[in-house]
Amino acid sequence: PTLDGEPSYEWILQGLHDKTQPYWVAKDVRRYAYWSVFAGACGHTYGDNSVMQFYLNDSEGVSYGAKYEWYKAIHHDGSGQMGYLRKLMESVDFTKGKIRDDLLIDSQKEKYNRISVFAGEEFLFAYNYSGRNFRIDLSNYINKDMWYFRPSTGIESYIGKVSEGEYTYTAFKCYDGEQDSMLVIR
Repeated sequence: PTLDGEPSYEWILQGLHDKTQPYWVAKDVRRYAYWSVFAGACGHTYGDNSVMQFYLNDSEGVSYGAKYEWYKAIHHDGSGQMGYLRKLMESVDFTKGKIRDDLLIDSQKEKYNRISVFAGEEFLFAYNYSGRNFRIDLSNYINKDMWYFRPSTGIESYIGKVSEGEYTYTAFKCYDGEQDSMLVIR
């Protein structure tokens, strides 16, 4: 079993010591979580830069650009959003799932445009970080229910029943600027 024990922490500098670099934020930690779990990892750890250091405003020796007091940082968006992934995985028998990138009709995309597909006979999850449309073979899921799933909120919106073998997932742009979304079939 594989475990991503230290992916990017929320609110840590992308360059670690380079304060000109942007920070990793909630959408970045979600991406690592979904990519890891859907690739078959036995789990995922979440981290927050300020919590890791128990940062306070008067802390000395602070690294990686910590700027939020730790007792406030424990409420950063990414920490709560990890529970949505857990709830999703526990909604199916995930032990029967595996990587199913072969169901993508278009070739697999690279880097941030990657579509991560995890599926079993009774379910399919396709995580889309970049918010791009993609085509997928759903011929083994005819008459199953489909939902849009927002990893930033855990909200599922019903699409309908799978009625055709080939499906084009049309990503939606969210009001809050978040663009990662998922196709969920159960």
